[in-house]
Amino acid sequence: MTKMNFSKRALVLGALFVLFIAVPVLVLADDSGRNSGSSDKPWFKKAEERAREAKKKEEERAKEIKNRMEERQKEWETKRESVSDERKAKFCDRFTETAGKMAERMSERGGKVKENVENHEGKLEDNRGNRDENLGEKRSEQDARRAELYRKLDARAKTDAEKAAVEAFKETMDAAVKTRRAAVDSAIKTFRDGVDAAITSRKSSMSGAYSDFKSAIDAAVSKAKSDCADGVDPKTVRSAFQASMDAAREALKSDRGDMEKVGAKVRALAEVRQNAFEKALADFKSTAEKARADLKAVFGVSSSSDETGS
Repeated sequence: MTKMNFSKRALVLGALFVLFIAVPVLVLADDSGRNSGSSDKPWFKKAEERAREAKKKEEERAKEIKNRMEERQKEWETKRESVSDERKAKFCDRFTETAGKMAERMSERGGKVKENVENHEGKLEDNRGNRDENLGEKRSEQDARRAELYRKLDARAKTDAEKAAVEAFKETMDAAVKTRRAAVDSAIKTFRDGVDAAITSRKSSMSGAYSDFKSAIDAAVSKAKSDCADGVDPKTVRSAFQASMDAAREALKSDRGDMEKVGAKVRALAEVRQNAFEKALADFKSTAEKARADLKAVFGVSSSSDETGS
């Protein structure tokens, strides 16, 4: 801008020179010729010639200055465009690198979520296996105690009535144990099936949400790269990309908020399972109490019945 101002001043000075020096000389020479009648004198012609040459030189100088100004203006505009293109290129390079890293982080995050879900499922299966094993051991212990009780009752039974009462007691208790265990097993299966369904549903929802989120990120990155290649202003590219990112995050947040909470579902299923356990135990105790009463009526003594089976 300073160079342009200098050139303008030079042009103005040249014009002033022509206006206040060259033109007055010609006018003066013309007036002098008219007043003295010596316009054909040599000195007058020389003055007139010098004025014309001065005027021509100033015009040429003004034209030269104007040409130089135009050239410098073109050079400045070319340089400005070059700098702008260079800045855009650098921005696009940096942006492409940053966007690529962002996409990688999103992919890694989705992979970690999937890994965490799989780890949770693995732990769930391990816990179930341990619980099944403990339940099996507990039932074996109960079967052993009940068999020992049956052995003692067989040893005490002397009469046919006592022997028949013992057999009836065995059949009743075995059936009660079988019924209770079937109810417990059914409750456990119902609980586990419900938990599996809740986990699968949430896993599917999470997978879909993160897939949509990644697709939105990829689309934003692709659009930004395309805009960079088309020479769109970096500020516009950055602003549009940031807006797309914010929208993608809000969509993911909304999707996650709409997902069914597994914890609440599991607690509800656990309550149903516990109610089934309690009912099975209550039914078993009722049957066992009646069986002991019938046996007592025959033997006339109380029979312990800690052989309840889960």
